[in-house]
Amino acid sequence: MRKSVKSVFCLSPAGDTPSSARLFDAIVSGCIPVIVSDELELPFEGILDYHKIALFVSSSDAVQPGWLLAYLRSIKPTQIRGMQDMQMLVYKHA
Repeated sequence: MRKSVKSVFCLSPAGDTPSSARLFDAIVSGCIPVIVSDELELPFEGILDYHKIALFVSSSDAVQPGWLLAYLRSIKPTQIRGMQDMQMLVYKHA
């Protein structure tokens, strides 16, 4: 069962290892991961289109004052709902 959270987005910055639990913690929590990385290989990329369930932001954009907040505020509610619905499908198969 998914946890109920009030956050719509969860930051998932690049770490010091190729994979991290942050991405999957965000999905299980029911919020949209915001992956901050310029180069990242994600597990199961051949079968899972992460662009349907997460947002990708370059590191250089993310560090610009105010940019990330403005970007997240620009995401339309229909896009958010679509990503959340797709997450539910992925979650059910996990």
